[in-house]
Amino acid sequence: MTNPQTIYTPEQTKQSISGWLNYDAPWQIIRTAYPYIGKSCIDIGAGANIAMRVIQTLKAANNKNFHYKPNQDYRELRDFIAWGWRFKTCYSSHVLEHLENPDEMIFLSIELSNGNIIHIVPEGDVQDKNSGTPHLHTYTMYSFLKLFIPREEDKIIKRVHYGRIESERMNSLIYVGEKLI
Repeated sequence: MTNPQTIYTPEQTKQSISGWLNYDAPWQIIRTAYPYIGKSCIDIGAGANIAMRVIQTLKAANNKNFHYKPNQDYRELRDFIAWGWRFKTCYSSHVLEHLENPDEMIFLSIELSNGNIIHIVPEGDVQDKNSGTPHLHTYTMYSFLKLFIPREEDKIIKRVHYGRIESERMNSLIYVGEKLI
């Protein structure tokens, strides 16, 4: 992958964190993704990690064995697979649109999962609201789903949830798949 990291400057991270209090999208993402996150979770491409930190806190309160790993460097994912690491949930939020080859990331998330994969992207062209690395892809309900259909047809994953997370500032699309093999 050409973009091995989604890197944020301290100022961009501060801007991202402060935005959390000003709009409802992150809370909608948490409410939607939370039920699908298992006892262990890797956050692929973790930026500010705010949503997953909230989810981690909630999960840990209910399950003392909950394990969470933030991961910003995609190059490590192949190592994790080689080492036999697996997670009940592989999660990415607002990452795929930054990658030259999002299909590779989806493949890696399936390989790392022994449960669910969750991928969330912004809906439509929101480059003007982006505070990090440039978006290389723009997704619609249909184009985002097309990323997963070949794996569904090959019976590698089963769609558990697919939809739109609506927000005043920016809508997101979410795909949740259960690994079958």
